Amino acid sequence: MQHTVDVGQHSVWSVVHGEPLNACLWQRGTNTKEATVIEKVPLDLEVLAEMLALGPGQTFLLIFDRFGHEVAELICETATKMRLPFCARFIPMSTQLQYASENTIPADLQSCLKQHDALIFVVSDQEDCTRFRAKVLTVSREAGGKILHMPGVDLALITETLSGFDVARVHDTALRLGGIFDQARTVEISTVDRKGILHKLQLDIEGRELHYDTGMLAPGRITQIPTGELYIAPQEDSAEGSIVINGSAPERVFRNNNVVVLRCTKGVVNIEKSFFSDTIECRGFKRELVKYKAQDRRNLTVGELGIGLNPSIMRLTGKPIHDEKAAGTAHIALGDNTPFGGNNDCDCHVDLIFVPEKITVDGVDAPLDWGLRRRDSDATKTA
Repeated sequence: MQHTVDVGQHSVWSVVHGEPLNACLWQRGTNTKEATVIEKVPLDLEVLAEMLALGPGQTFLLIFDRFGHEVAELICETATKMRLPFCARFIPMSTQLQYASENTIPADLQSCLKQHDALIFVVSDQEDCTRFRAKVLTVSREAGGKILHMPGVDLALITETLSGFDVARVHDTALRLGGIFDQARTVEISTVDRKGILHKLQLDIEGRELHYDTGMLAPGRITQIPTGELYIAPQEDSAEGSIVINGSAPERVFRNNNVVVLRCTKGVVNIEKSFFSDTIECRGFKRELVKYKAQDRRNLTVGELGIGLNPSIMRLTGKPIHDEKAAGTAHIALGDNTPFGGNNDCDCHVDLIFVPEKITVDGVDAPLDWGLRRRDSDATKTA
């Protein structure tokens, strides 16, 4: 059995079971090798196998860039030990940016995605590459691929959140909670600011599919590592009201005197009517929102509502892919939602994590412990 590893425009190596991978994996079509020294941490083989659920003769495609190369190497070594056939393809961020600006990804990449039964996507979470990631996910999903999506995931994060993760338990909890949201029409999110003032945000989710990210992969489905959330794309013009972001945003954790209250009208965040504390964190976050708006007004559209379900996440870090999964939290995302059933095609996807006071679905209060952990648990602590 052989595996192919494509690490350069014209360079492909075959990797046979038992041979060291790092001798060839990170060469990029040159005669020099960049040395990478990392602490080897064993990946949970059973959890990875349970997630992929590949049958006899099925293969997976691993796409990675320089950011994700350490995780990619670990996955390659794990898959080799498990005798899982795969192909690994290196796509640098410069190429991702090129693909993001084009109407579609190249035919050879589309063909490669369609040839494999599963995709593991280990790349940077750089916002400029959002369109590229969305295009890749869409092609793989429409071809019936099982997708493990890991933007911005490093070795520390993957080992912290995957080790000992109970896939079946989280999946069962998601099914129970999903019954409340599935086929619902409206959601009202209640949050409380530091002065005790109640804020409410209304969303219309009628006609939109609820997605389960629990590690249990099926053809045409996407899950992430860390895993553990329910999410849905609300109607793009529906967000009305205000919401307190009291958890985290990309590269920011809101604590102490950092207060952000976003006000939404006709689905879009109104920066001028929102509130930001006069702190470095909040001023920086406001500048980011202003930049997004200047690039494309659609970047400020509320494109996602998500519920965190992962009880192994004990702190917030400012890494959205990690924080949005914490049990006891929920999140909205601004920007692109096309990979999971929305119509807001734009250049960014910004997850904003909060601790809800109450979530009401079609007038019925949803349980806030979600069968895993209470709302006031350690999961709301900051790093």
